[in-house]
Amino acid sequence: MIRVVSARGGGLWEQAADALRASYRAGHEVLLLVPEQYTLQAERDALEALEVKGFFRLQVLSPSRLANYVFDRAGRDERSLIDERGQALTLSRALWELRGELAYYASARTKPGFTGKLVEAISELKSAGLTPEVLQAWLDSQEAPSPKMRDIALLYAAYEEAMAGQLADREDKEQEMLTRLRGSGLFRGHQVIAYGFDLLTPPLVRLLGVLAGRAASLEMYMVMDRPEDGDGGAFRSVIDSVNDFTRHLAADGLAWRWDWLAPGEDFRPAALRHLDEQLLNTRQARFEGQPEGLRLYAGRTPHEEIRRAAQLIHSQLASGQDARGIAVYLAQEGYAPLVADVFHDYGIPHFVAVRQPLLAQALARCLLDALRCVQAAAWPNREVLSYLKSPYAPISDEQAFRLENYARAYGIRARKWTRPFTRGGEELVNEMEALRQKAIGPVLRLRDGLSAARDAAASIAAVLRFLEEIDARSRVLALDDELSALGMHEEAQRARQVWDQLMGLFEQMDQLLGSRRVPLGRFADWLSAALAQTGLAALPPLQHSVQAGLLGQLMARKPHSVYVLGLNSGALGVAADTLINDRERLMMEQQLDTRLNLPQSQREGIRLLDLWKALSRAGERLHLSYALSDDQGRPLSPLIELTRIKNMYPRLVLEGGAVSSLREPRPFTPQTALDELAVLMARGEMSTQWWEAWRWLRSEPAWAGYARGLEAALQGDDPRKTLSPGTARALHRPGVVSVSRLETYAGCPFRHFVDHGLRPQERREWELKRSDLGSFYHAAMEGFTRRAQQDPAWPGMGRERAEGLMDEVLLDLTRGWEEAPWADTPRARSRAKGALGLCRRMAWALTEGGAASDFKPAYTELRFGMEGGLPPMDIHLASGGVLRLRGTIDRLDIAELDEDLRLLRVVDYKSGGVALKGGDLEAGVQLQLMLYLRAALELLAGIDPAGAFYQRLADPLVRAEGPQEAEKEARKALRLDGVLLADARVVRGMDHCDPPVTLASYLKKDGSLAGSGKLLTREELDSLMALAERRVRELASGIFSGHIERAPLVRASGRAECDFCAYQGICRTEKISSEPLRRHSRNIGLKELAQSEMEAGDDGQP
Repeated sequence: MIRVVSARGGGLWEQAADALRASYRAGHEVLLLVPEQYTLQAERDALEALEVKGFFRLQVLSPSRLANYVFDRAGRDERSLIDERGQALTLSRALWELRGELAYYASARTKPGFTGKLVEAISELKSAGLTPEVLQAWLDSQEAPSPKMRDIALLYAAYEEAMAGQLADREDKEQEMLTRLRGSGLFRGHQVIAYGFDLLTPPLVRLLGVLAGRAASLEMYMVMDRPEDGDGGAFRSVIDSVNDFTRHLAADGLAWRWDWLAPGEDFRPAALRHLDEQLLNTRQARFEGQPEGLRLYAGRTPHEEIRRAAQLIHSQLASGQDARGIAVYLAQEGYAPLVADVFHDYGIPHFVAVRQPLLAQALARCLLDALRCVQAAAWPNREVLSYLKSPYAPISDEQAFRLENYARAYGIRARKWTRPFTRGGEELVNEMEALRQKAIGPVLRLRDGLSAARDAAASIAAVLRFLEEIDARSRVLALDDELSALGMHEEAQRARQVWDQLMGLFEQMDQLLGSRRVPLGRFADWLSAALAQTGLAALPPLQHSVQAGLLGQLMARKPHSVYVLGLNSGALGVAADTLINDRERLMMEQQLDTRLNLPQSQREGIRLLDLWKALSRAGERLHLSYALSDDQGRPLSPLIELTRIKNMYPRLVLEGGAVSSLREPRPFTPQTALDELAVLMARGEMSTQWWEAWRWLRSEPAWAGYARGLEAALQGDDPRKTLSPGTARALHRPGVVSVSRLETYAGCPFRHFVDHGLRPQERREWELKRSDLGSFYHAAMEGFTRRAQQDPAWPGMGRERAEGLMDEVLLDLTRGWEEAPWADTPRARSRAKGALGLCRRMAWALTEGGAASDFKPAYTELRFGMEGGLPPMDIHLASGGVLRLRGTIDRLDIAELDEDLRLLRVVDYKSGGVALKGGDLEAGVQLQLMLYLRAALELLAGIDPAGAFYQRLADPLVRAEGPQEAEKEARKALRLDGVLLADARVVRGMDHCDPPVTLASYLKKDGSLAGSGKLLTREELDSLMALAERRVRELASGIFSGHIERAPLVRASGRAECDFCAYQGICRTEKISSEPLRRHSRNIGLKELAQSEMEAGDDGQP
C-alpha cells in the first residue's frame, strides 16, 4: 500500500508516530526516512513515540545515510566518491584548461564564487538526467544556440571526461545506489514512513519510487492544503512534486492513495490559530479580539532585536519553562553569530544550527594566505601580514607585531619579503632577519616545492610539508583542548573538522588531478573554490537548550514558544543569479521532457511556506521581530507579510520602535546588568534592585574590576588635570627647551603631556610625510644659500645658473634615494619629482629676491642652545630659575643701509601656508618669529631689527590665463609674510623693485609708507618680543607646575589643535565644541596687539 498523507501541519507527526508505533509493535521492520537536518532529532522523537530506550527493527535514515547503508550491505561503487569540494576542483581545472575556448564566460571564470555557481548548474543538469551529449544535441538543434549554454555544455563535458569512470559525484552515487538497491533484498517487506520533507525533489522521487516497489507499505506525510482551498495556491510547488511522484508510481503500475487529514483538536490560542489559517490566503480575515500569545517587536538594530528576544527567553527559563520547548527561527543567516553572542551574555543555553564556512577558519586562511603569497610575484602585503598574524604562523603574536612594525617602517613589501633584510641598524636587522627566516622560510620552501612539482601528488606533498613545518596539526589539537576547557564545545568540534576537511580535500585533489600538474598561479584559487563549498557544523548538545536555526532548516517539533527574528524586507528572497535562468529551465523542461529546479517565483513561495511553518509551530507564544536599521545605521523596512499580519490584527501593538530604547527590566546576568547599570547610573534612575545588583558586582571578585571601570567611566574624564609636583619635576627636568615645545603646550597642555611626558611611539610608516618634505626643503635651502654666498656672481646670475646651483645641492641630497621612500612607489616618485621642481623654483625666487634687496643672507640654520651652536637664550622665570631656550633660525639676513644703520631680518621657512596672526602670537602658538628675532639681537651686537618673516616653501596653486600671469601669481604666493619696521628706507632696502618682488606693496607712489597692520615701529616690535618672552615664562610655569589640562586652542584661522592631533583616541575628543576648556585665539591684528601691550605696560600691568 502506498499512501500520501497530507494536512496543514498540526498533528501530522502524531499521525506518523501512530503508524510507526503500530508497525513496530506488530513486529515489522520499519524505515523512517527523514531530511538530513532532522536525522538526530527524528531518532529522539522515535524513541519517545515508541516509549523505548533503543530499537533494533527501526532504521532512522536520511537519503545520504540510506545510500551509505545500501553501499555497506549491497557493495560499494568501485569509483572514488567526490563531494562538492571535488566538483569545484574539477571545474576549476576545466575553466583553466578551456580558458581559450570559452566565449560567454571568458572573463567571469576567474571571479570569486563563479566555480560554485557552475557546480550548482552542472549538478542541476545531471540530477535531471541531462548528459553532456543530450545537452549538446539539444543546442545543435537550435537555430541560434545560446553562447552561455554552449560554454556550460563544454564545461559539463570536460567535467564528465575528468570523472572518466574512475570518480563519482553525488548524482553518480545516487544512480549507483538505486541500481544496487534494486538488485538487493534491502528494505523488502519493510514498512516505510517518510516524514518531514517540504518538497519531493527528482532524486527523492526516484528513491521513493524504488522503495515503493519493494516495501510492504509506504506512507509519506507531507504538509500541504488541498488545491481548491483558499491557500492551496501557496502549496502549488509541493503538490506538483507529489503529482510527479504519483506519475512515476502509475508508470510502474503501483497503486496509491492520497489522504487529506481533517484538522484535529487545536489547543493553541485563538490568535495563533487564526494566523495559521489566514497567512497564506490571498485575502486575510481580520481578527478582532485581543491577540493573545502574539507579539510584534521592532528593534532599532538587529542587536537590539535579539536582545529583546533574549530577555523574554531568559524570563521564560527563570519561570521554569523547558528550554527544549523554545525555538528561534532566523530569517537571515547574518543573525546567527549575533544570536550566539547575545544568548551567551544572557546565560541562555542554546545551540545555533547554522553551518559556518570553512574559509572563515584560521587554518584555512593561513594556508590560502601562504599560497597567494607564492602564486603572485608581487607577494601582496595584505596576504603576507595576514599570514604573519595567523595563530598558525610559526612566530608568536608579539614577534608578528614587531615584524609588521619593521616592515611598515622600512618599506618591506612585495618581493622584499623573499630577500634578506638590510634596512635599519645592525642589531635590528639581525633580529628581524631571524624572524623573517622563521616565518617566511616555510612559505619560500612551499613556493619551491610547488614550482618543482610536476604532478598533483608532488604539489600536495609540498603543501603537507608546509603544514607540518608550521606544526599545524599539533596546533589544531591544542586549540581543540583549549576550547573544550573553556566550555566552547561547538567551536572545538569545528576546529577538529577543519583538519579532517583539508585532508579529505587533498585526497580528492590527488584522485582528480592525478598526473596533471597544478599551475603555481592557480593552486590558491582552486583550493579556495573547493573550500567555499564546505561548511562546518557541530552536533547539538544533549542537555536542554534553546534551538536556533534558519527558516526552512530548523525542525522543532511542538515548541511552546517560537521566536522569528530578522523579518525584514528581502529576508524571504532567493538568489536569482544562477547560471541557468528560469526561461532556459522552462525551455529544456518542455523540449527535453525533464524536470529541473524550481523557478525563482516558486522558490520564493517555498520560502514563504518556511515562514508559515515556523509561525504555525508555536503552541502558546509567537514573537515576531525585525530591525529598523542595520548596524551601520542604514534604514530597513519590515517584511510585507508583517504588514499583512498587522492589518490582520488591529489590536496588535507594535512594541519597540525608533524612539524607544530597549531597557533591562531586571538584572538578568552580571554582563547584562553592567550594560544596564551604565545607563541607569548616568541618568540617576537607580532602583532598589539595581543598587543591590551594583553592590553584588562590586563585591564579587570576578566582576569587581568591571564595576570599578564602569564607575570611573561614569565619573567622566575631568579635563582639569594636574600632576603632583614630584611627578612634574620627574617628567620635566630643568634644561634647554625648544620653542616649538612651548608652542605645543600653548596649543594644548594635555597634548604636551602626552608628547613629552608619556612619550608614546607612533608607528612608523615607510612613506613620505610632510615633516620629511619640510626637512628636505630646509636642507636644500640651506645648501643653496651656502653655495650662493660663495659664488661671486650671485644674486646677479640668471635663472638657469641659479637652478644649476640648486641642482648641485640636490645631487648630494638625493644620493641613496633608491633605498628610501622617495623612490619606493610611483606616487612617491611623483611627489619627489615635485619636490625637486619646487626647490629649483625657490632657488630662483631667492636669487631674484636677493637681486632686488639690500639684505643678503648672513647665516643659515643658525642654531642656539644646541651642541656646536651659539649659547641658548636665557629667560628668567618668576620663580627665580632660568629657562634656557634653543632653536634654529633658518636664515638671518643683514643689510647696511648707512654707515650707522645695520639691520637684520629673520626668515623662517614653512612648507605650509602659515601667516603670522596677532591672536596666535598672544596665545603662545606663534612665538618663533619674535623669539628668534630677540635671540638674533642678543647674539649679534650693534644691529637693529628690520623684521621677521615666514618664507613659504610650497608650489602654489594659482589661477591664471597664461604662463606669464601664472608666474606672476606664483611669485606673489611666495612673498615673505610677517612684520617689518615702519621705515621707508627699510622697506626700500628689503625690496627696491616696483612692484616689489619679495614683499607686498608697503609704499605709496610718492615713496611714503602705506597703511598696514604689519608695519611696526621699533617700540611696537619690542613690545611683541616682550610679549613673546612673557608668554614663555607663563608657559614654562604651567609645565613645571604640572598643569596638563585638556584645553585645546582654536587658532585665529579657525583650525583647532585637535584637528590634526594624533592623540584624539587618548582623550576621546570627537568635537572641539564639546570640550569645556577649549580656548580661542583673539581676532586681533599685530599692530593693534603691539599697541595694547604698550598701553598695558604704561598702566603698570605685566
